[in-house]
Amino acid sequence: MHTHLMSFKLKPRTARGEVVVAAAESLVATFAERAQEADAANEICRENFDDLQASGISSALVPEELGGFGLQSIHDWILTIATLARGDASTAIAITMHHAVGRGLVRTYFEAKEELGPEHQTTEDLAQSLRKMVTGEVLICATATEVGTDNLHPMTEAVRDGDGWRINGHKIFVTMSPIATHISTVVRLRDDDGENLANILLPMDTPGVMPQDDWDALGMQLW
Repeated sequence: MHTHLMSFKLKPRTARGEVVVAAAESLVATFAERAQEADAANEICRENFDDLQASGISSALVPEELGGFGLQSIHDWILTIATLARGDASTAIAITMHHAVGRGLVRTYFEAKEELGPEHQTTEDLAQSLRKMVTGEVLICATATEVGTDNLHPMTEAVRDGDGWRINGHKIFVTMSPIATHISTVVRLRDDDGENLANILLPMDTPGVMPQDDWDALGMQLW
C-alpha cells in the first residue's frame, strides 16, 4: 500500500508572481520582529513600508514599462498579501488598499493609452502617478465606509466650486492614513446628468483633509 501526501501550500502561478512572493517571503521574519512593538504602541510600522517600497512590493502591480513588476495574477497578488500577513497582518491589509487603488490606476492607464494614445496628457498623468508609486512618492490609503450608509451610497459629496470641486464628508476606517501621501475615496457626485458614484484620489495635504490619527494596529489584524 502506498500513501501519497498532498501539499495544499499555495504557490505562485506566474513568473512575475514568483518574484513578488519571494520578495514578500524575505520580509516575513523582519516584519514579525517589529510587530509586537508596533502593536504595543498602537502605531503603524513605518519601517515596514520602507521595506515594501525598497523591495518593489508596493509597486508590484505597476507595469514593467513604468518601473514595476507588472504583476497581473490575482492569485499571486493574494498570495503575496497572505505571505506578508504571516509577519504583520496590519501591514498586509494596509498595503492591500494601496495595491487595490493602484490596480485601478493601471487599468485606467492602459485604457487611456489605447483610446487616447501614449502621448495624451491624461495617459502621461496616469503614468506619472504610477512611476511615483515606484519611487515611493505615492503611497495611497483608501476609504469608502461612512456611518449610517453603505459604500455604494455615500453621503460624502463632491460639488462644483468655481473652476474646481469642494468635497464634504466624514469617512471612517481609512486604512494606512497615518503615513499615506494620498487618499482614495468614494463620493456622490450630482450634476446635469444626474447622481453618480465617483472615486477620487487626492493628496493627504489637501486643504480641509483632516486625519484623526487614531490608527488601531490590533484592530487591523482582526479584520
